[in-house]
Amino acid sequence: MITRLLYTVLLSFLAAYFISACVSYVYKAPGNYPTYPLGIQDSASELTAEQQSSLDKYNEDLQQYNDRSDRYYKNSFMIVVIFALLSAIAGLIIVKSIEEVGNGLLLGGIIALYGTEKIVSSAATQSGVTNLAVATIGLIVVLAAGFMRLDRAVEKGRA
Repeated sequence: MITRLLYTVLLSFLAAYFISACVSYVYKAPGNYPTYPLGIQDSASELTAEQQSSLDKYNEDLQQYNDRSDRYYKNSFMIVVIFALLSAIAGLIIVKSIEEVGNGLLLGGIIALYGTEKIVSSAATQSGVTNLAVATIGLIVVLAAGFMRLDRAVEKGRA
C-alpha cells in the first residue's frame, strides 16, 4: 500500500517536472538582461552626448527585453496549462486500468498548473482577467472529464 502511494507521489512530481522541462527546452527564455552603461552614475551633473546615447540605447534594449519577457511568460504559461490539463485528463482516463499511474498523472497535472500559476503571477505578466479565464477553462475541462470518469465508475459500482 505505501509503495503504491509513494509511486503515485513520485510519478506526479516527475510528470510536473517533465512538463516544465519540456517547455523550458523547447521554448527558450528571452536572453540576458541588458547591462547598464558604464560610467553613468546617478548624479545631478549633465550627461555628455555619448553618455546620453548609451543611456538611450540601454533604455531601448531594456524595453525590448521586457516586451520579450512578457511574451515569453505569457506563452510559456499557456503551453504549460495545456500540457498540465492533458496530463490531468490522461490521468482520469488511465486511472481505470492502472490506478497509480492515473493518479500520478492527474496529480502531476495539478502540481504543474499550481506551480506555473505561482511563478507567472509573481512575475506580474498576466492580467487578472487572463488568469481567471485560464483557471475557469481548466476547471471546466477537468470537472467535465472527472464527472464523465466518475459517472462511469458509479454505473459499474466502483466509485
